[in-house]
Amino acid sequence: MNIDITYRSAIENDVPLILRYIKELAEYEELLHEVVATEDDIRATMFNDNPKAFAVIAEGDSIKELTKIIE
Repeated sequence: MNIDITYRSAIENDVPLILRYIKELAEYEELLHEVVATEDDIRATMFNDNPKAFAVIAEGDSIKELTKIIE
């Protein structure tokens, strides 16, 4: 089976997705109550003249393919 995955640097339009991933991971770790980040926080941290964090987005033909990568 061939899985076609592409990786790209996150762009500002990905901010809602990044926050969703942060919250989903925190929920899995039973730490959702610790998440205080907002979309504005992420935007200010990642998308300015001196970014303090970076993200890579993996994209595939389907969510099933992406899930296989992390299993």
